[in-house]
Amino acid sequence: MIRVRGDEKEVKGSLRFNYMIPVPDECNEKLVIKDIEDEKYRCLLNKEYQFCMNNIARIQKKADKIYELVTTNRKQILTDNSCDFHILEEGYREYIKKEEQFIFV
Repeated sequence: MIRVRGDEKEVKGSLRFNYMIPVPDECNEKLVIKDIEDEKYRCLLNKEYQFCMNNIARIQKKADKIYELVTTNRKQILTDNSCDFHILEEGYREYIKKEEQFIFV
């Protein structure tokens, strides 16, 4: 859960590690928070972004742990409620391979 200091009772968002998917860099689109017109939403995004930046090591460690638990099936209930990371990674590799072939043809 993402909670912001000073706003302890209000949840700002959540990171769903069991739904991680690999995405090639060229398929990512940057969101420019300062360009968001809705001030309330822009403020929320800023708070979530700051939380992530302030907790980047903790977030990475948790993501790695969830990945390891799911891919080794060490926690069945977690595995049952997560994406199949191996299938997603294979799809990622196939996509990359097709894109590379397209570029070099």
